[in-house]
Amino acid sequence: MLTKAQKAKIVEELKEKFLTKKAVFFVSFTGVDVKTSQDMRKQVKGGEGEYKVVKKTLLERALKTVNFSVPLGVLQGQVGLAFDYGSEVGVVKTLFGFTKKTSFLLLGGIIGQRFLSADQVKELALLPALEVMRGRLVFAIKSPLSGFIHTLKGVQLQVINILKAIATKK
Repeated sequence: MLTKAQKAKIVEELKEKFLTKKAVFFVSFTGVDVKTSQDMRKQVKGGEGEYKVVKKTLLERALKTVNFSVPLGVLQGQVGLAFDYGSEVGVVKTLFGFTKKTSFLLLGGIIGQRFLSADQVKELALLPALEVMRGRLVFAIKSPLSGFIHTLKGVQLQVINILKAIATKK
């Protein structure tokens, strides 16, 4: 049984984590064995994140202190929190990988001040890596420019060919 002081300390720690995170994701770990939970915790930590399990009442108190609202019914079952301090998608990709092979279940998340539903979190997890998206953007920008340059080269070659033909006629 936790004392009031211990509970206040946990709420204060959660408040700090909520204020310093890039994103936080809620995970149901009902039916997950300890070894799988520890593996997931290690992988989340390796991805600039942290996985924490707290009582839901303390979680709800901490959410209220930082003015985050989570819709009723989201925090069902045994709930774990995965904080992402590095980027908004690093930890969620790890979590999503675990939901495919275990009974972990994504419940939702918070990025900035915005709550994301479980479906939105899954969409976020399925986004390609940032490097891939940057590459696609560069290609999308480069492709029309390359086409334009090739067109200009074609016009230039036609002008040269016309001048050559005029020169050979004279």
